[in-house]
Formats: sequence, structure tokens, C-alpha cells
Amino acid sequence: MDGVSGKDQNVLSPVNCWNLLLNQVKRESRDHTTLSDIYLNNIIPRFVQVSEDSGRLFKKSKEVGLQLQEDLMKVLNELYTVMKTYHMYNADSISAQSKLKEAEKQEEKQIGKSVKQEDKQTPRSPDSTSNVKFEEKHVRRSSVKKIEKMKEKRQAKYTENRLKAIKARNEYLLALEATNASVFKYYIHDLSDLIDQCCDLGYHASLNRALRTFLSAELNLEQSKHEGLDAIENAVENLDANSDKQRLMEMYNNVFCPPMKFEFQPHMGDMKMKEYLEGRNLITKLQAKHDLLQKTLGESQRTDCALASGRRSSTVRKQDSSQAIPLVVESCIRFISRHGLQHEGIFRVSGSQVEVNDIKNAFERGEDPLAGDQNDHDMDSIAGVLKLYFRGLEHPLFPKDIFHDLIACVKRQKITEETASEMACAFLLLINAFPDLDLCSVEKQDPLSPEGTLPPELIYAAHFFLRALCLTLSLC
Repeated sequence: MDGVSGKDQNVLSPVNCWNLLLNQVKRESRDHTTLSDIYLNNIIPRFVQVSEDSGRLFKKSKEVGLQLQEDLMKVLNELYTVMKTYHMYNADSISAQSKLKEAEKQEEKQIGKSVKQEDKQTPRSPDSTSNVKFEEKHVRRSSVKKIEKMKEKRQAKYTENRLKAIKARNEYLLALEATNASVFKYYIHDLSDLIDQCCDLGYHASLNRALRTFLSAELNLEQSKHEGLDAIENAVENLDANSDKQRLMEMYNNVFCPPMKFEFQPHMGDMKMKEYLEGRNLITKLQAKHDLLQKTLGESQRTDCALASGRRSSTVRKQDSSQAIPLVVESCIRFISRHGLQHEGIFRVSGSQVEVNDIKNAFERGEDPLAGDQNDHDMDSIAGVLKLYFRGLEHPLFPKDIFHDLIACVKRQKITEETASEMACAFLLLINAFPDLDLCSVEKQDPLSPEGTLPPELIYAAHFFLRALCLTLSLC
């Protein structure tokens, strides 16, 4: 682990992210392969076995259920048969009873008629009276016997039907009780026992084990994926360009280490380099003295100017000194030096006025539209922005009274060793003709004017650079 951690420390953060991403893809591939094996060799066979067992269990339980239903239907059919028999016998009994009552009514009517006739008869001769009575009695007896005989038959029929109805009713009650018991047993005991038997065969246990295996595999896959994603997230948060640059330079120290300085090798009494080095040392000493004097004088002059101009000018001075070169100048020059040195017609061809206004407005808002390495702007438009800025200065960089002299020096075609010294002296005289700078007067300028954006450090640096250039030309 120590060797791996040491190796990871020497890897750049983008390379570490790519390695972790590749490892995550490989891990997911391995996890999916393992998951496929688990599905193929474990989970799917278990579900197939559960399905087959469920099919066999369904067939068996269906047979048992059909058998129980057939038994119940037999009981119900018997109940229906007994009920129909009871209804039939009960209807016959009611019909016989009604016929018996009708016969009894006829008997009562016949008896009533005979009594009335005996009361209405008149006395006659004895012979005739005896003959009539005998005949009437004979008729009455025959009709009464018929009625009594019919009554007896109907009484016997009613008694027989009544017994059959009572017997059928008893059988119906017994069958009804047995049917209710069978239905209760079917729905309360038989179906419950059948379901219990199906559950006792292990269907739920087998399904539980198969699903547990599925959940375990999926959870392990998700946990592995989350671990890889957490590692990638940590690597993304550790992306740092500065640390990568430092690590790269430490890893390839021999490549990025600056070589030894080249020493001047004089040839045949060449003293120009020696004079240049001595002059450069003199310039360095003078620059140090100049900086010390500027610092000393600047503090006293800033104090006086602060008392004269108040709090507003001191605030403006702090804001101006925070940036040595205006943002528009620095950004435009940087962009032109990177992308426009080989551009044909630079500073001579005017660019798009719309793009010039857009870039100018962006700089006025404090933004830098030319930041980064993008090269999607028109070079002539950027040069136009820079020209527009310098053109808007109240006091030009090169004073008007020496402008023509500078142009005359630049127009010289050939520069020889004899004329180089003369040109240097001419440049030095022209530069010395520049007006002297006063820090206090510069700080009193209006910060809203174009020249107010140039801090004193830039103006002094320009003067010093031009004097150093002239001294260099004089030594060449």
C-alpha cells in the first residue's frame, strides 16, 4: 500500500481522474459479469424450480378442490331432490285435505236436507204413509252411504298424503342440516386445510431465498459502484493546476532546471561587451538610487498632496497604484503579441466598428473580453481598440514638439557602427526633451480622464526604459 500511495502522489490529478474512471469502468464490467453468473447459475434456476413446483402444486390442489366441490355438489343435489319431494307431498296433502273438507260439507248438507223433509211431511193413510217413508228412507240411506264412503276414501287419502308429507319434511330437514354442515366444512375447513398444505410445501421459503439472493447481488453491485464514484468525486475535488505544475516540475527537474549562464568570450580585444556590462551595472546602481529617492520624495509629496486634495485624491491614488498598466492596454498588447505579430496590415486596417464598441464597453465595465487563449476576435478590431484608447489621451505619449524628430530618426534606412552612436545620442537628446514628471501633479489628474488611468510607476518606467535603450545603442 505504501508503494501504491507513493506512486499515486507522483501522478498528476487529471491522470489520476482518468485512471479512476478507467478502473470504475473495469469494476462495473467485472461486477456485471459476476451478476450475470449469479443470475444464470443461481437465481434463474431457483425461479424455474419455484415455477415448476408451483405448477405441480396447482394441478394437485386443483384436483383436490374439484373433488371437494363434487362432493359438495352431490350433497346439494340430494338436498334439492328431498326439497322437491317434500314440496310435492305437502301439495298432495293440502289437496287431499281440501277434498276431505268438501266431502264433510256435502255430508252435512245431505243430513240437513233429510231433517227438513221429515218435518214438512203431512199425515196420510197408514199404508201409503208406510210406503212413502220406506222409499224415502231407502233413498236417504243410499245417498248417505255414498257420501260416507267418499268421505272415508278422502280421509284415507288425506291421511296417507299427510304421512308422506311429514316424512318428506323430516327428510328435508335432515338433508338441509347435512348440507349446511357440508358447506360449512368446505369453506371453513377444507379450503383452509388445502391452502395450508400448499403453504407447508415451502413455496414462500423458496421464493424468499431466491429474492434474498437477488437483493444481495444488487446491493453489492450498488455499493461497489458508489465506492468507485466516491473515489472519482474525491479525485475531481482534488484537481489543482498549481499543484500539478509543481509536481511536474519536480518530476522532470532536469528538463525544467535553467541552464548555466553563457559567459562572454571576447575575441581579439573586443571591449564592447565589457563596456556594456559596466554600463549595465551603472544603470542598476542608478536605478536603485532612483527608487530610493522616489520612495523618499514620494512619501513627502504624497503627504502634501493628500493635505491639498483631501480624502478623494488619496483614494484615487490607491486605486491607480494597484495596477501598474491599464487593463485595456495590457490585455490588448498581450493578445496582439500572442496572435497578431504575423497579421498583415496590423494597426493600418480598421476593424469592425461594432466589435470595437463591444470590446470597449466590456473594458469600461471592468471585464476582460480577451482573457484566456481564445482567438475568436478580429485582430484589426483589437488594434483599433488600442489605437482608440491612445488617441483619447489628453497628453499624447510622444509630445508634439519632438514627434517629427522621432519620425526622422526612425526613417533612417541604414544604421552602421559609425551612425549608431549618433542615433543613440539623438534619441537620448529627444528623450531628455520630454517634460519632467512631478508625482504630485500626476496624482492630481482627474481619474475619469484617459491619462488618469496611467499610474506614475508606468510613466517613470517608460522614461527609464528609453534611457536604458539609448545607452545600449551607444554601446553597440
